[in-house]
Amino acid sequence: MNYTPNHHLPQWVKSDRIRMEDFNDAMANIESGLDQAAQQSEKPYAAGSYTGNGGAQIVDVGFRPSFVIINGMQQSTTQGGAASFSGFSAATAGKNALGSRLMLMCDGFIVYPEPYEGAYGPALNRKGVVYDYLAFR
Repeated sequence: MNYTPNHHLPQWVKSDRIRMEDFNDAMANIESGLDQAAQQSEKPYAAGSYTGNGGAQIVDVGFRPSFVIINGMQQSTTQGGAASFSGFSAATAGKNALGSRLMLMCDGFIVYPEPYEGAYGPALNRKGVVYDYLAFR
């Protein structure tokens, strides 16, 4: 009997006698490999959303992001229509981004309210606003 080089699965030739043990061992090897692959498959990003609370808010993504993109919608009070705004961070370890409104942590990120009225940059945690995010490993 011949075997595959990477996973030692049987490859029968015409003269081989097929045995139940060979078949069962092959299926056990395949199942074990599938289980390992399922445990190791991690996406390079996490996607989700959070609702702003107007204060400091922790968003847990299960890993330390290297880059975060945040997008949200709010009603514009000056023009009466919907205004879209987005913000992003490419912060590295221990560095804040966007005027200290977004900080990367070991399990996710923290979004902070605007430091003062009329501050430069997007608002990332206005109360009641739903924000979508992509956090990259």
